[in-house]
This record gives sequence, C-alpha cells and structure tokens, in this order.
Amino acid sequence: MPVQRVRNVGTEPAIFTAGRVVGRFVSGRPMDGVPRSNATFTQRGTKSLIPHRDRPSRWMQLPGWQRAAWRAGFTVPTLTTPVGLWVAPIATYTADGALTAGLTAWGTWRTRRAMQLRKLNKEWVKPLHYALHSVIGQEYGIRPSDYLRVPLDLWTNEETAMRVDLPAGFNGDGKLRDSVERIISEKLALPDLRLSWNLAGGEPHIIVRQAPRPPDKAKFLDYLPLIDAAPDSAPLLGIGHHGSPVSVDLDTESPHILVSMSTGGGKSVLLKTIAIQALRRGGFVVICDRKRVSHKWTHGIPGIEYNRDIAEIHNATLRVAAEGERRFAVIQQAIEQGIDLETLDLGPRIFLLMEEMNATVKKLESHWAKVRPNGAQRQSPAIEALGEILFMGREAKIHVIAVGQLMTAKALGGPEMRECFSTRILARYSRNAWKMLVPEVWPPPKAFRKSGRVQVVLAGEAHETQVLFATDQEAREWVLSGPTITRAVPVTVPTAPADGEPLSEPVSVPTSQDGSYLGNSPGTVPGDVPAAFIGYTDRPPGMVRPNLHVIKGGTGFPESMGDDELIGLREACQVLIPNVSLESARAARKRDDEFPNPVTKGSGGEHLFRKTDLIRWARNRKRATG
Repeated sequence: MPVQRVRNVGTEPAIFTAGRVVGRFVSGRPMDGVPRSNATFTQRGTKSLIPHRDRPSRWMQLPGWQRAAWRAGFTVPTLTTPVGLWVAPIATYTADGALTAGLTAWGTWRTRRAMQLRKLNKEWVKPLHYALHSVIGQEYGIRPSDYLRVPLDLWTNEETAMRVDLPAGFNGDGKLRDSVERIISEKLALPDLRLSWNLAGGEPHIIVRQAPRPPDKAKFLDYLPLIDAAPDSAPLLGIGHHGSPVSVDLDTESPHILVSMSTGGGKSVLLKTIAIQALRRGGFVVICDRKRVSHKWTHGIPGIEYNRDIAEIHNATLRVAAEGERRFAVIQQAIEQGIDLETLDLGPRIFLLMEEMNATVKKLESHWAKVRPNGAQRQSPAIEALGEILFMGREAKIHVIAVGQLMTAKALGGPEMRECFSTRILARYSRNAWKMLVPEVWPPPKAFRKSGRVQVVLAGEAHETQVLFATDQEAREWVLSGPTITRAVPVTVPTAPADGEPLSEPVSVPTSQDGSYLGNSPGTVPGDVPAAFIGYTDRPPGMVRPNLHVIKGGTGFPESMGDDELIGLREACQVLIPNVSLESARAARKRDDEFPNPVTKGSGGEHLFRKTDLIRWARNRKRATG
C-alpha cells in the first residue's frame, strides 16, 4: 500500500497555499495535487494511476497545457467582463460578441465533426481496433483514438493517409506484417493498400495509403486496345485500381450479371458498354425496357431487338427460352452423333437485357392475369421462361443482365433465381442492400455518389470499378464500323420424339389472328409462343417456328415464311393496325429504320408484310410525344 504524505496546512502561511493553488491552476495539474494519469504538461496520458480504474477520464488524459487553456478560457472572460462593462462597455460588448460568435462557430464545427467521427468510429475504427490491438501488442485498455488516426476521407481521397502507432518494442516479422496488412484491408474494406513501416526510433508507426484509385472517368475510346484484346466471353466492364481492366468471363466465372443501382448510378451506361461489345463480336442483344427510351442509341442498329410494351417483353422472354431449348436439342444431337462440341456452332451469343426488374416482374404477372385463359397455369410463363434461361444460360451461350434499383428475390421471381447470378454489380447502394445481395463481403465499402463508380463483386471479393463510358454517337459508330454485327445462324429445329410425346407440358396461350387487343394489352399473336412451352404436336395451326429476329438491316435467325399470314399495307391499316393511317405507314416506311421489310409481292405488285412484324412496329413505333 503506497505511503501517503500528510501535510499540516494549519501552520503553513496562506500565501504559500494560494501560490500552490495558482501554480496548479496555471500548469493544468489537478487542483488537489493528486495525479490521476501519467499525463505531463505536453504529453497526453495513457495510463491510470488509480488502482481501481482501468483508464483515466477524458479530462485527465489531456496534457497539462490543454487543461490550463480550458481553465483560462472560462475564468478570464468571467472575471474581466464585469470590470470591462464598468470601464469600457462598448469595447466589452464588442469583444464578448466576437468571442461568442467564434465559440458558436467553433462549437458547431466540433459538433458536426464529432457526429462524423462517431459514425466513423462505430463503423470502421472500433472494429479495426478490436481485431488489431492484440496482434500488434498494444497494452490492455488502450483506446482506439490513442493509436489509430483514420481520416474521414480515407476512402475517397487517395492522397490522405492513415497512421497506426505501434508499441515501442514492436519488431514484427514478415508473417506478422502480412497479418496486420490483411486485418487493415478487410476491416476497412480497402482491397488494395500500400503500407509504409517506420520502426526506427522510439515512435514506431505504420503509414497506410490506398493504391491508385480508378480514374474519375473512363472513356470507351481510350481503352480500345484492352477491349479488342478481351476474349469473346469476357466483355470489358471498366477500369479498377492501378488502371487494371475489370471484366467477367461469362463462360467460366458467371453466365449472368445482376446490377443493383439507384437512379443516376449508371445502369444504362453499363448496359451500353456490354451491348456494344456483344454486337461488335457478332452477338445478338434482346432489350426489354419498360421505360421505352433508356437506350436511344440502339435505333437502327442491326442485331438488336427492342421490346418496350409489356406484351412484347412477355413474348420476347418466351422466344429466348425457346431458342435455348433449341440449342440444347442441337447439343444433344451432337453428343449422340459424336460431334466435338468445341466445333459446334450454336449461333451468336444472346444477351437478354432486362431493365427495371422491380416493375417489370409485377407487370408481367399483371399482363398474364389479364390474358390467361381458363384452366391455364397461374404463374406467368414469361417469369417461368426467365428462370429456365437463368438455369441453362452457360451451355446455350445465353446471358441475362438483370437491372433494378433494389434486386430483391421477389423482383427476380424467387430466391433460387437470384442465386444464378454469380456476379453482382452495385452502385449507390444502402447498407441494407449490400447486406442482402453480397453479405459475404463485410463490412461494405463506402458507396460513391459519382456516376459510373461501381463495385463488381465476384467470388467474395469487391472490385471498385469505373465503368467505361461511350456517348451514343461513339457507340453507334463503333458498332457499325465492326467487321461483323450479326451472323446468320444454321438452325436445326428438333423434331418431335418418335412416340409423339411433346417436349414439355402444353400451356394454352390466347392467340389473336387479326391482331386485336385484349383489354389494354395486345394479345399474343401467332408465332410468339415458343416450343419450350407448347409441344410440337400440340401447336395451333399456322403457328410459326419460335425464332428471334432483328430489326431492319440485321441478319438474325432464319424464320419460316410460309407459316405466317401475310397482308398488304393498305389492308393492315384498316383491320390490323387501325390506329395508324396509311399515309403515316407509308411515310414511316421511308423514314423509320425499324419499319419491317416486305416479304414478297402479291397480285398487282403490292408489297406484303408479316402481320406479326407490323403489329410489333405499330406497338413500339416512335411518336412525336416520345
């Protein structure tokens, strides 16, 4: 037990007592003379000198000069103000007003900073402290702020640095240093760091900086060599740390991509980047866009099918699923005949771009409820077809890019369908959205407000990426200047099995021979129902083979022209598309690149068109109102 000195203050002159009190007050020492920490006049206290306390109070942790400054700051104005009001009131009011304004501004800044630091400490600094302090050998009871200096802009400014103070006797080997680097990287969600170890002298420490971040803007045309060098199955998405290219191999890593971004995050820019690379390499792009105008650059580009109306989206999803079934039948035949699958030409890659999935899935369900005949299944065949595409996409070279603001399991038709997306791209995400979609990467990296700055998450790792940006004009010129846009596809449609059994369970879908409208949604016309959902032996008479086709100027999947009913333009404007006048149709045929080509000529030299093509054009045609 320490020996306490007892001083008889009754015999000590009062002037000595007053001098001792003033000295303690000015020097910042405790007024009773009993130290509570190891703080000095210039050094901050780190240990408590009271046996039953683990750490000193915040006041006793302050160095002596700071405690003295706080005392003087409150005492001097309090004592001098009454005298000043008596001697010089105007000057006193002015000085007190300036002092009050300054203290108010300083207090506001301190309060705001304290709130920011509180959030920083709770989310980042304390978790790092709990994992790191015992590894580097810091003493028990030390506070995170005593040895961790984490700036607020560490995640956004690569010029800033973080400092980690080490114990005086620290002399870690290479393995320990690797552990420290791994802990800092994982706890701060910074995948690429540069650590500078300074162990000389009595204050060893680590300086932590980020590696060079992705560029603020990645222009598409500036990275053409990287784009041309990328394989057919791995389109370049953007640029990451150190200027490294970021891509996802759709054949070996992830056949489908999930994109979750709020408004303004760059969804359309990302889809444009993927689509133009697919088109340049001879791929086929099917866009389902309820907003109708998300991709203006696609107008007149061959190799693209743009579906805007919900009935068109419904039918397009079924056709893509049917094409997948056809390709699997071709693969099966090749296996049975001993053909090397590496040399088998299934056709071009198909990219199904599903915009605004949160609203589209609801609309598909509502559309099917309106047109569903009695006795048919309750689940929308389009949602079922989307699930089939997700489960079979890799071998059939069919890839889904699903986009939404918050990609819940319901927005994709179920949790099992969402699990088909191995690659997930997020931007402007909330903490809850990150936890729902990629809980294996924790804590979540800071979200950026910058458009096009995304996190590409694959195999449990997040890669900060700046998405490639191309203007609409650049995208069109680059695609149209390519050597191939879409390739003709040798189609081998499988025949029905010998026993006459259908390839799948039949589903009745309403058809409309004259293109009439059912309620507010166009009816499903012949040719839009795929064999994936109707057996070949149960097809309605006159139904054409389920094949994709492209807009004017493209060469897509060959179609059987004899099964679809043909019609002249005058008759079509009277009975098939009565909302379009003959003059408007003739003018559109000259000006509109999406107007269908005539199939043949009838009696008298009149051009004949497919009914399905005219209905599609009338449904999606551009109007002056946008």
